[in-house]
Parts: sequence; C-alpha cells; structure tokens
Amino acid sequence: MSILNLAMNETSNKYLLKPKDYVDLYPIVSPSEIQEEFGARSKTARTINRLYNKIGLPSSRDGLEAFIEESYSIADLEVNQNEWLDYVMEQIAYERNKKINRLWDRIRKIEELLVEDDYTC
Repeated sequence: MSILNLAMNETSNKYLLKPKDYVDLYPIVSPSEIQEEFGARSKTARTINRLYNKIGLPSSRDGLEAFIEESYSIADLEVNQNEWLDYVMEQIAYERNKKINRLWDRIRKIEELLVEDDYTC
C-alpha cells in the first residue's frame, strides 16, 4: 500500500480526515460540525471528542469558552464587553471559514491527484 493510500477510504476513494486535521479545526469547529461538514471523510463526533480527550484537550466548547475568556486580557479597555465579544466572534467565524476552506482545498487536491494518477489501485 502506498503512502498516498493511507489517507484514502479504500471503498470510496475519498480522503479521510487525520488527527492533525481535527486538531487544526479545534476548538473553533465543534466535532458535530466537523462530522456534518466533511461527512464520510470524518469520524463521528463522539470519536473526535475521544481523540481530543486522549491528547489532553478539553472539549471544543470548553476550549472555545477559555479562548474567548482569555481574549479579554488583550481587549481595549475603552471598548465595552459586548462590542469586544462581537469582534471576537466575528474573528472566530472568519478563522473557522478559512480553516474549513483550506482543508477542503487540500482534500480536493489529494483526491484529484490520487484519482488522476490512479494511485488507488
């Protein structure tokens, strides 16, 4: 089996998300959102949560809440809390979309390479 095959589902020739992919999406994309977004390319939300737990990460919800709380330490003191929270949530949404799109781009490139060059046989 080639190295390229290791990232592919043998029955559907689809890229399967690797632990690094899940960690890259942590904590701004929840396990259920990952499963919904990437479908058969993803493990179940429960399995993703267990992966996070195994490597010592808190749940995505707890990790995101901690991130937001810590962001207040760099907040402009002249900006009220609601404005700061709105700003932080906009930035999280931007980064979330960027990370998801970057991963989809990588998935497409890998799948195209493997299908075009027929490395799956």
